[in-house]
Amino acid sequence: MFEDCIDQIKDSFDRVDPLWSEVNFLMRGDLALPIQGGPDTLRAVYGRPQDDGTLKAVAGDGLVVSLSWDSAGNQESQSIHQYGSATQDASSKHYGDQVQLFVDEKMKPTFFDKLELEKNTESVITVPFKK
Repeated sequence: MFEDCIDQIKDSFDRVDPLWSEVNFLMRGDLALPIQGGPDTLRAVYGRPQDDGTLKAVAGDGLVVSLSWDSAGNQESQSIHQYGSATQDASSKHYGDQVQLFVDEKMKPTFFDKLELEKNTESVITVPFKK
């Protein structure tokens, strides 16, 4: 098994010591960015082998939200999603607009204050509710 793994790595990368950033990728649309992490880690990334020997992230950590309060009770919230808020609409600018932040292990503000939320809202959809 060990020799088979060595042969596979050499076939794909022409050496036995490729950097993880040459192997593990988060792909979205035309983006293919190297990503840290692996199976069963704090930064869980489960990759599916590709024909060229690389791994395409297909599962793992996705949505991360962090909340904190200071001593005066002021709330701060940040979040990140591995892709963006338009997970199924490839034509949307939000289809992959969080990929780079996710790969860089950074977060963006999440707005709970009504005025901040309104300033940072692009569109609103109202879903009718019938009793």
